[in-house]
Amino acid sequence: MASDGNRTALVTGGASGLGLTVVKHLLQHQWNVTIFDFDATAGKREATRLGERVLFIQGDVTDYQSQARAFHDTFEKWGRIDLVFANAGISEREEFAPAAAQPEATESTTPDTSVIDVCLVGVIYSAKLALQYFRKRPSSYGRLVVTSSQAGIYSSDTHPLYSAAKFGAVAFVRGLSKRLRKSGENITANVICPGLVDTPMTAGPFIDNAPAEMVVPPSLVVQVIQSFLDDESITGQAVEISGSELIYRTDPEYANAAAEYVLGGGYSKDTSPEDLIKFSQRSAQPRA
Repeated sequence: MASDGNRTALVTGGASGLGLTVVKHLLQHQWNVTIFDFDATAGKREATRLGERVLFIQGDVTDYQSQARAFHDTFEKWGRIDLVFANAGISEREEFAPAAAQPEATESTTPDTSVIDVCLVGVIYSAKLALQYFRKRPSSYGRLVVTSSQAGIYSSDTHPLYSAAKFGAVAFVRGLSKRLRKSGENITANVICPGLVDTPMTAGPFIDNAPAEMVVPPSLVVQVIQSFLDDESITGQAVEISGSELIYRTDPEYANAAAEYVLGGGYSKDTSPEDLIKFSQRSAQPRA
């Protein structure tokens, strides 16, 4: 691949693991990269190691203003944002439905939904900001790539909230890409759904006990992301990365005409998105 000159990427969760692997790949091709990460120690260390093409910004993906500052500072430094890799993620922090033999939380104990906040809400924030900055180009251009998981394709009984967040990320990207196609802008949105990758989140017995052929090579993930950068026709794709295989997952077929009418654009021909938003706002008002 030829040098990309002054192209600029913002990578959330870029101070370690898969995010850092992608950062290093982009740097090899002369991209400028902002690493946005909660871990200040790792972020500063990697920015120092990697050199002047890297800007590290410490922040929290669940805080919209924190992300907004990162996008602003990136644009101020390099004058453009071409790629946003919404990659930050965490695993589930507590057992949602413990076995009957284990003590249950009381009804006043709020469940820990931080995995939803990081893996879904944070992605939505990244995407919203990405569109704003992609559209600052004279001709709208941008590549949004989101990290989901195989748990966004197959439900997980051990991590139901994580799975819910990752399913949501897949649905969000698919829906957003359809919307962007209609606008005619050169902005694509795709989602990767890797299986077991050797990262800090999977370090320890989880990865050590896995057969080698069950583990996803990080280089394969990089290959998929590079394909999104190279081919502007690829959008709305959910790419499952399983072991050493790539599986391009499509939306399920509509079960019947009613399903296609509701979600395939039937009734929306007579109802604009603005009408739906007005209805939602009206229905949310307190009733007398």
